[in-house]
Amino acid sequence: MTAVHYIGERVPVRLNTGKETYVEQHHAETTNINKIIGRYRRTGQMPVGKPPRYADVTIVREQLDVQLQLIEAMGLYDELPQEIRDNFRTAQDFLAYVDQQAQMEALAAAEEVPPEPITGTAPEETPPAE
Repeated sequence: MTAVHYIGERVPVRLNTGKETYVEQHHAETTNINKIIGRYRRTGQMPVGKPPRYADVTIVREQLDVQLQLIEAMGLYDELPQEIRDNFRTAQDFLAYVDQQAQMEALAAAEEVPPEPITGTAPEETPPAE
């Protein structure tokens, strides 16, 4: 006969690897999130121990964007003709070269644009009070 499990019923799962486990069971009571939340609801106090740490993780998204951009650039490098790829040891060398060329072009473009002349008149100086 097979057991019927309903939604919400927890089925314990045991995994016997035949090896010694490194899990310390005496921490189970203090690390169980359900027990921690229940204790907080009863007492209104956070668990004693290390103070909570907060971090600004907005940079994670920026890092993800950079990683995705790098993956796209590596894919573009892979699509280059072999004779161009032979000039570079790795894709990173190619990307460094392209970045350097872009910087040089930006500098050249900046030097070609004359600075805008300053217009207007200098403010008049007021004579010192006697």
